[in-house]
Amino acid sequence: NGPTRKLFDLGTIFNHFGGLLASRKLQTYGCNALYRDYEPDFLVVTGPSDGIVKEVADSGYCDEHIVYADASDIQMHPGKFYLIPQDPCWNSGSLAAYLAAFDGHTTIFMIGYDHQDTPGCNYNVYAGTTNYQNATGAQADPAFWEKSMAHVLDMYPDVDFVRVMPTATATVPESWKYKTNFRQISFRDFVIE
Repeated sequence: NGPTRKLFDLGTIFNHFGGLLASRKLQTYGCNALYRDYEPDFLVVTGPSDGIVKEVADSGYCDEHIVYADASDIQMHPGKFYLIPQDPCWNSGSLAAYLAAFDGHTTIFMIGYDHQDTPGCNYNVYAGTTNYQNATGAQADPAFWEKSMAHVLDMYPDVDFVRVMPTATATVPESWKYKTNFRQISFRDFVIE
């Protein structure tokens, strides 16, 4: 849910029919408050149990959708969430990519995976809304965010992880840069691909 996500019309993805017999239909994995704006096929919620996790649990969204959370959140909100396989303690973006790979997808397009390169800044389109820290003065840990995704890239060397950014030349986190299963493309190239 990084700010670049606002520069791309996600309706293009959610309204994508997949062509002939839906053979190229996209499955969507979203994070936290994305459910406020779109209904991904799978939602991952992480964070304090009394924050966004509680919001999603109380919203009724879990009644009609598959929502993943960690074991402690499942215990706090019985019957609402599915357990994230192996229950790694990562951020929701890394977990969404992990679940897509775990589910057998061989190409994973990642939109809104902006680099958390400034300590104290919350690069999130929902910053300052209910259950989210403000854009500045946040406790976001850029090293944890980068390292978590690097673990996912290492776990699935045969999966093509494609970071979609406004331009293909956007700054890439150092630990992702030389992974053979990672590439970055522009919004335009994403639409073409």
